[in-house]
Amino acid sequence: MKKFFAFILTLAMILTLCVSTAVAAQVSRCPLCGAENAMVWYNSEYGYCRKCHRSTDTVSLTVNVKSDALSFEQVELAIYKNGRVERLSYVPSGKQTICFDGLQKGFYTVCAKMNGCVPIVYNVWLYNSQTATFYMHLRGDINGDGVVDAFDFHMLDNHLNHKHYLYGLQYQYADINGDFRVNNKDLDGIKTIVFD
Repeated sequence: MKKFFAFILTLAMILTLCVSTAVAAQVSRCPLCGAENAMVWYNSEYGYCRKCHRSTDTVSLTVNVKSDALSFEQVELAIYKNGRVERLSYVPSGKQTICFDGLQKGFYTVCAKMNGCVPIVYNVWLYNSQTATFYMHLRGDINGDGVVDAFDFHMLDNHLNHKHYLYGLQYQYADINGDFRVNNKDLDGIKTIVFD
């Protein structure tokens, strides 16, 4: 009988050792912050880091960038979370698609900038993978035909002389110098582009 209990006790110790080894195998290096023995895996895809307190449950954001601007400039795409840059990428102007994989679920601000174009700011709550499309629009192209020309100059002149007012995006596109006001400085800027 004593041998039987000794055998059961030995078997229990071996099983305990096997289980603790199996649990230890599920703790590994965090792929997000790099901390050793901080990652606890709940299954093959989902894990949680005890150091940086982030999970591997991630989503993706696909951004389509379209531009009619005849420019060889690159579009700067920045993704912010809590005021910090999470991702930064540069894509050529024209029609481009870029995918940001591995983002944690949460609230993000996406900014798209290109020289000579109106910057775009987009706030998004990512709880699943999403797609956003940005159209880069030239500063001064009030009528949206893809070029800054005499028609745009005439539209802004009419606005400043109170003949025909600009609203919404037209007002934003007329702000050449980016001071959030449409005034004679913007008219001079369009005049310089068109007539010089």
